[in-house]
This record gives sequence, C-alpha cells and structure tokens, in this order.
Amino acid sequence: MLEGLRELAALANAAALPMLATQHRAIGQDTCHFIAPVSLGVEGGGAGKIFLTSARIVFVGGRLRSWPWHRLRRITRAGRDLIIVIAGEADDLVLQCNTFGEALIAEHIIGRIAKM
Repeated sequence: MLEGLRELAALANAAALPMLATQHRAIGQDTCHFIAPVSLGVEGGGAGKIFLTSARIVFVGGRLRSWPWHRLRRITRAGRDLIIVIAGEADDLVLQCNTFGEALIAEHIIGRIAKM
C-alpha cells in the first residue's frame, strides 16, 4: 500500500500521464497509459488485463470489451476493486486489481483522462 501511495504521489505531480509501449492489437492507434492484470468482479468473470488508453478502457480476457471515456459516469475505489458506472450498461463494471497500488494508480489515471 505504501509503495502504491508513493507511485500515486509521483504520478499526481507529473505534468503528463505515462505513455507505455504496447503492441497489443486491441489497442490499435490509441496511446496506452496503464496496463495491469485484473479480474472481473462478476461471478465467473475471469481474469485478464486492463488497458487505459487515450480513447477508452479496454479489458482483454476471455473476450475483448471496451468502453469509450465519454460513457463513464463515475468511478469508485474500494480496496483493490474499481467500481465503474458506465452509461448504457445494466451493471457496473467491477475490476479487481492485484494490488492496492494498481487500483490507486488506475483510479487516478481514469479520473484524469475522463475528467470526472
């Protein structure tokens, strides 16, 4: 948790978001700012990776799912879980990060990109 808070402080003080190199085909021409392993918080949701890009949230697991930033309505962090309310979706998107630090960083980046 302390390491995650240190990383968050450094990121919060940075003028720009990190830009990560990835050749994952799901990202296309988007700029990738964050990658982390996550589990979907629904029963049997499975594990995968989340990519936070300049244009959207991308979850790559059993199948590819993505949500553009303009559809985000709210994000809440509860421990390692990110609860994301997305317009047009019946259920909230619940992502469980592997570490508290990854959840803190993802919440911060989503807030900056989506300007919520």
